Amino acid sequence: MASSLFFLSTQVYKFDFSVYPFTNGLSDHDVQIITLTDISTPIPKQSFSLNRKFDNSTIRNFVYLLSYENWENVFVEENVNIIYNNFVNTYLRILYANFPFVRLRN
Repeated sequence: MASSLFFLSTQVYKFDFSVYPFTNGLSDHDVQIITLTDISTPIPKQSFSLNRKFDNSTIRNFVYLLSYENWENVFVEENVNIIYNNFVNTYLRILYANFPFVRLRN
């Protein structure tokens, strides 16, 4: 069985790295710690961004749906954590339904 250090040193020659032995004292196996330096990963450039669509029509519909929502699961419950979760779930369900994401090209 080949060690990962052997694979790294023979296959990945373009990285600058250091290897240190580490003995943990719990078993008879030693560990090799590798430190990779000067690693640069390219940041992918997105060609679009996601924004929510807000306009007068969607805002009116949002307020309308909130006003007709049955909030009984919020007001009847006694546990504050459950009340909060019920409120947030209801609110976000209506929010996401009324203000969808729109892809905009950069």
